[in-house]
Amino acid sequence: DEVMSDTYFDFENMEHNYKDTMNVKIGELMTKSVASIDLDMPCLKAASTMWLRKFRRIPVTH
Repeated sequence: DEVMSDTYFDFENMEHNYKDTMNVKIGELMTKSVASIDLDMPCLKAASTMWLRKFRRIPVTH
């Protein structure tokens, strides 16, 4: 299965670089500019925000 082999390849790569990965600070990996939408935001505006930023998922805040 092609999807399975891609996943396996990524795991192998991560395992190969384990020591380097364990020394990376989370701040180096996290998103620098976080976007979210408000719970009361209209659906169309939320969808527009996601489309413009090319997001498939976005945090919803209250």
